Parts: sequence; structure tokens; C-alpha cells
Amino acid sequence: MAFDVEELKFCGMIASVAEKEVSASINDDEDRTFRLSIYQQYLAAGNPKNKREWIKQEFKKHFLFVTRPPVWIERTTVPRWPFFQGKPMVFIEQLTVPENDVSRLTVSPDVVLYVFGSRKPVSDVPGGWESVYRVIEQVRDL
Repeated sequence: MAFDVEELKFCGMIASVAEKEVSASINDDEDRTFRLSIYQQYLAAGNPKNKREWIKQEFKKHFLFVTRPPVWIERTTVPRWPFFQGKPMVFIEQLTVPENDVSRLTVSPDVVLYVFGSRKPVSDVPGGWESVYRVIEQVRDL
């Protein structure tokens, strides 16, 4: 199996730009659907000279948020932005679990939860869809 060196370099740059510009890991793009899609769009755009800037502008179309971007609290790792069906999910909101009698006994108080969502087409309703959500949990660095 022959490897396309330019494709590999470009996909590596995509990961680098995601970390720097969106503060997110694209590791959730396990089958590389998103990276390869961005690469194909880059080729279709005529191989713009400034790859990094082109990727940065392209990410504005894909790493979306409802009102504001996430403010990640862990600084030692790059946050794993969730993907669904080969695309980054939309960031909805983050919340800190309050510390009280219930949270101390049943969940983890003071963690921050990041809620992401996407639409999933449903086949039994033409044009229909249902929501899919994922929650990322972070614990404050000590």
C-alpha cells in the first residue's frame, strides 16, 4: 500500500492547527473521515499556498459553538473534541457540577462538563432527524 506523503503531512498539519486554533484534539476522527474531507477540499480549492491559514479558515465552518467556544480547564492534555459521522460535533455549553450533599455522594463535584450535540438523520421520516449528545468531563489540574 503506497502512502501519499503530501496527504500525510497535510493531515498532520490539520491536527496541529486544531490544537493551536481550536484547542482541541481531533483524535475522535478515528477513521480520518474529517481529515481526508478537509484535504480533498484543499485540493479542490487549488492547493492554496498558505496551508495553515487555509485550514484555520476552514475550521471556522466546522468547529461550531452555540454561543461561545469551550473554555477548557485541563492544561496538561489537549481536549478531545467529539465527532459524529465524520464531523466535529457542535459545542453547546459547559457547566461545573456544584458541590453539595447530593453531588458529594452521587457524582463528582467541581468537575466541568462540556456538552456537544449533532443531528442524526432518521430514515422513517423524510427530512427528519434526532439529536445526539456527548459529554466530555474535565477535572481541574492540581
